[in-house]
Amino acid sequence: MSGRELLEGLRAHALDQFGPLAKTVLESWGVHRCADFGEIVFNLIDYRVFSKTETDRREDFAEAFNFDDAFVKPVPAGGRTPARTPDQGGGIRMNGIRAGLARSFHGLRRLFRVHAPI
Repeated sequence: MSGRELLEGLRAHALDQFGPLAKTVLESWGVHRCADFGEIVFNLIDYRVFSKTETDRREDFAEAFNFDDAFVKPVPAGGRTPARTPDQGGGIRMNGIRAGLARSFHGLRRLFRVHAPI
């Protein structure tokens, strides 16, 4: 999975979990831009929680999207995010990847609860 794919999965999962508060929650954790996710991922690689290939780089996470565009604009005025189907994402079945992202995201949530107040 590429850095960009991971970022897109994290974005989708954050919107599913937190809806219109996704950006606020992430910022309260100190995540203000895509590169911050990259730092988290590579810190987890350093601690051997995640692994990487020879081609994976921190720069893969550098500003793949703008946080306002990614977390504010997709939320309609009513505050609810649209429902997603399991095969969204270019027609490729993403169930296994999304489950892995969900576990990783929940792990990050636990990590931030221990190390940083929400």
